[in-house]
Amino acid sequence: MHQVNQLMVIFSDWESKLNDRVRTEVATQLDLETRHWKTTLDKLEDRIENCELKVETQRSETYAKVMECDTKISSMLDRGLEMKRDYPECSNNHTDYAHNEDRKHVKEIIKEAVNQQQMEDKEIDSRKNNVILYNIPENREERYDARLATDKNFIVTMCDDVAGVQLTDQSISKCIRLGASEEGKMRPILLSVTSETTKDGIMKMGKDLGLS
Repeated sequence: MHQVNQLMVIFSDWESKLNDRVRTEVATQLDLETRHWKTTLDKLEDRIENCELKVETQRSETYAKVMECDTKISSMLDRGLEMKRDYPECSNNHTDYAHNEDRKHVKEIIKEAVNQQQMEDKEIDSRKNNVILYNIPENREERYDARLATDKNFIVTMCDDVAGVQLTDQSISKCIRLGASEEGKMRPILLSVTSETTKDGIMKMGKDLGLS
């Protein structure tokens, strides 16, 4: 009975230590997961803030261009009125010629503003299916095609395993590393896909990458 009592004391001590160790490990793991999600959330908030800033900048630039066109048009109209007032002796033909020149100038300004806005809209549209991926292992091969193939294979496997997104070589329109290559540093990848649905699927898998 004495030996049994000693064993009971030993088992009780082991159980207490085991419980303490489990609690410590669980607390540590929870702390790591919390930090990971906080970091991910901070990055997401930064990206949202950057997107909002870019949209606001585009809106301000567009408004400024419209106001500039409006100012130029008003200035030309005022110029036409001044010419009529200062040179009433001018023939109707000369006045018509001046008006036609002013109209051409106005059309050129409007056409230039529209073309510039269309180019900006096209650039924005071309970026809508872009995703930037971080911490993807970088192949140090000298040949570009070997590095590109490694990056694409990694991304295709990652998307399939984590998010169930089926990527093919045809669905990837661009896959490039950003910045200069440095030893010991993994450059982010700019990935452009052909489908907005595919891009949304890749974005949604962000929450699962930390557990992958």
